[in-house]
Amino acid sequence: MVQSDALSRRPDLVDEEDNDNEDIVMLPDKLFVNVIDTELKTMLEDALPSDEFLQMTIESLIEKGTPPIKSSLQGWHTEDNLLFYKDRIYVPNDAALQKLIVKTIHEALPHGHPGQWNTVDQVQRDYWWPGMTKFIKSFVDGCAACQQMKVNIHPIWTPIQPIGGHKDALPFQIISMDLITDLPKIADCNSILVVVDHAAMKGVIFIPCHKKIDATDTAELLFQHVYKRFGLSDKIISDRDPRFAAEVFKEMGKLLGIK
Repeated sequence: MVQSDALSRRPDLVDEEDNDNEDIVMLPDKLFVNVIDTELKTMLEDALPSDEFLQMTIESLIEKGTPPIKSSLQGWHTEDNLLFYKDRIYVPNDAALQKLIVKTIHEALPHGHPGQWNTVDQVQRDYWWPGMTKFIKSFVDGCAACQQMKVNIHPIWTPIQPIGGHKDALPFQIISMDLITDLPKIADCNSILVVVDHAAMKGVIFIPCHKKIDATDTAELLFQHVYKRFGLSDKIISDRDPRFAAEVFKEMGKLLGIK
């Protein structure tokens, strides 16, 4: 077996031969014929006679077809009762018809809702009308599905921030509470009150409870499982209403005989 070296890999020393990795055009674009839906073709034909832009173009091509005018209208031709501009079907000035074409292409599977510029590119492959780019972008901006999938680069919510530690705090001096609910029922308990120490050692206490506990019940659980081991907490962090934490502190005060 011969191992390749640096010299054998130099492009100027390699014999010229066909490169199998190069892209090969199997069928040129000119061999493909744009196929248009029969119903859509009928709608286009029906809309053409009332289109002023079309009438001016036809008159210039046929009735006033002097060489300068014909030269300025290069790229236009008629075929099967339709008007083409640079091999793209001209769509009359009919907002409903234009919207139908854009909607059909924009929502086509398997790659529906491709975004503004991809939709513009796909529609422009087969159709043309004045101001179509602005029309298509406006349509996509109003597409509910696209807006739901669109990434919000200007979030209106406050970013999540980690809860900072406290150097001189005692264990469970600052705590957070949360409930894990709807667990298998054991001894009349179907939930767990999770108490996390956010001050010193980041410890966690799991307290069995019922998911319908109120401020009084919560205070009793904190009294039995936190206060008796670590003392009274200075701060409670909860994702519930701030008034709930205030009520818990109030009930703790009652248990401790604080007035």
